[in-house]
Amino acid sequence: MFLARFVGKEPFHATSNVLTFNYVKWLRMFIMPIGIWPGEEFGEKMSLFVRCHRYYYIIQGVILLAAQYYFIEKYFDTMTFFLKGYNYLVFLLTFLTWARICTTTQNSYGTVVKTFINTLHLAHRKLNNGYERLVFNIVEMVSFVFCASIVIISSTAFCLFSAAPMVVNYRNGFFTEGVIPNATYNCIVCFTIPKIIDTHDFSVVGTLYTVWLGFACTTAVCGMDILVALMALQLIANILVLRNRLDTLTATKLTDDKETSEETYVDAQTTSVVAFNKEENKIIHDKLVDCIEHHKMISMFTDMMSSFFGPVLGINYGFHLIACCLLLLECGGGTDALFRFGPMTLIIFGQLVLLSVVFEIVATVSEKLPNSVYATPWYRMDAKNRRTVFIMLMRSQRTISITALGMTNVGVTTMAQILKATASYYALLTSINNN
Repeated sequence: MFLARFVGKEPFHATSNVLTFNYVKWLRMFIMPIGIWPGEEFGEKMSLFVRCHRYYYIIQGVILLAAQYYFIEKYFDTMTFFLKGYNYLVFLLTFLTWARICTTTQNSYGTVVKTFINTLHLAHRKLNNGYERLVFNIVEMVSFVFCASIVIISSTAFCLFSAAPMVVNYRNGFFTEGVIPNATYNCIVCFTIPKIIDTHDFSVVGTLYTVWLGFACTTAVCGMDILVALMALQLIANILVLRNRLDTLTATKLTDDKETSEETYVDAQTTSVVAFNKEENKIIHDKLVDCIEHHKMISMFTDMMSSFFGPVLGINYGFHLIACCLLLLECGGGTDALFRFGPMTLIIFGQLVLLSVVFEIVATVSEKLPNSVYATPWYRMDAKNRRTVFIMLMRSQRTISITALGMTNVGVTTMAQILKATASYYALLTSINNN
């Protein structure tokens, strides 16, 4: 099958190992080098370098942030307007990378990822009909396309972003003539540690180190966004399957026993309806309990995501609020600047839009869940099943959504506010530059 070739396993099997799906392999390969893949949770053997890097980067990040601040302060008067914006942007990316790697050192990070892989994923549920298999197909294909495209685009953006200053340095003769007096060496990440290193000075080791920092930033920022998006897509799939099971609760005849009639209050009047018999009510009760447990699992995982990824998404929104206008400003610096910053701008804006849209879809599909619960033939059920339906109706009233720092919902409304603020800040900075 076309799907199986890309996903990595034949779908619809309740015991499928999600780790064998190709998009999960892509994600693992992408974030493994900087140590933010929780392989220990799945019994994988992690190298010492990978296990230590996530803790090493916490210390390195603090030192690097201080060194970048010192560099900006030292050369502030000699930097151009665009160079100042570039260094501010790199400082923000360093902080964002440091914050994300810090979150991966928490034990709850491994718990969330393990729950996503081993419990939430739709591959672990028995799919009852063609609609549920279609939902699985579509979500798996979207997951693969999303993961592969972000990995490829972000890797391309990193290469272009890293290559631009190296081309300038080559043209200036640094790689052929060595240290050139009174010449400024261009680096990906600019920082200064007094009496140790200054990236304005040519150094092969320093150059390789900044390239590694750029790679770590790319994988930490884009890799965690991929992971969060994949979780959101599975939430959408689970909610759609749950709604379908409620809609088809009595789609087929349950038993062949003779049905009974009773008077029931429906649509503001007393009408005579065919009630379910005892055996049918027992079958329906089992289905309702399964739906309640499914909804409970979805709600539990949503709370886990909000609790753990809420601060990450909050910092992410703050980063986009400042970085988006800086990127637009840098792209206006000419053809070379557009070549260097264009792909990064596409990635940053794309992540903001994609994550916001995906989480908006989660909230939208969950808002229709109470309608599916109420649409069940509860008026034909016995008192026990009616109470069960009432319990689920009460539970489903709360919209399933992810919040950033517990204050604002992640969705298109917040995204629109950020884009509006970005346009205003960009206009302001452009006028300042022109003056």
